[in-house]
Amino acid sequence: MVVVGASLGGTRTAQALRERGFDGRLTLVGDEPHLPYDRPPLSKQLLAGTWEHEEIALPLAPDPCLELRTGNPVTAVRLADRALELADGSSLSWDSLVIATGAGARPWPGPVPAGV
Repeated sequence: MVVVGASLGGTRTAQALRERGFDGRLTLVGDEPHLPYDRPPLSKQLLAGTWEHEEIALPLAPDPCLELRTGNPVTAVRLADRALELADGSSLSWDSLVIATGAGARPWPGPVPAGV
């Protein structure tokens, strides 16, 4: 099982799979180079100074069958041969695939002021 997205959605997916009895190999692939973190508090509690960096980390339970691959985004999904292409040129095969990349911010609806 491969989960594309190693932030809130991806880590919660991995957690739910384990809680529901999935005991196979599980790989989380994330494009950011750091460990998974919770994004909503980043723009609220962390910037306001009420939380420390450690408090936005998303804990992953120790799991010998869980592989976390960060800093190497998926560039293509090859459905025919059940493989992902990664930015470094490598590929990753999968039996089951979950895309949990989240959502992007909506573009600003008007002109963007200089310096923003």
